[in-house]
Amino acid sequence: MKRSLLVVLMVASMAWLSACNTQKAPEQELSAAKAAMDAAAAANIDPANADFKKAKETLSAAAAELNAQDKKWSLTRDYKKAQSMLAEVKTLADKALGDHKAAMEAKAKAEAEAKAKAEAEAKAKAEAAKKKGGKKK
Repeated sequence: MKRSLLVVLMVASMAWLSACNTQKAPEQELSAAKAAMDAAAAANIDPANADFKKAKETLSAAAAELNAQDKKWSLTRDYKKAQSMLAEVKTLADKALGDHKAAMEAKAKAEAEAKAKAEAEAKAKAEAAKKKGGKKK
């Protein structure tokens, strides 16, 4: 009787531990990392960009880590490494996107300044030609 009671208590406690101690995969972090990568990819960032390239590599490693943890018994799962990797992916993708946007804005500004300078030079040449032509009369 004592033995069967002990077995029942052990099984019940294991079931309780399994139910209470299971960690869930970091779905929100994964979604945020993928969204950041999608936003960076949609901005046509150069695939050779160091931050974007590192983010892609880290996302692959995080996916492998999530897969490895999912295969473990529920009480031994630990998603902390995957969570930190996913946070790094989001940070790197956001940085790559920010750098890309800043570069595009700088390029647009430089092009606008070059255009304004060319227009000013053309206007100055036209005025000079007009004055030169007016003095000959």
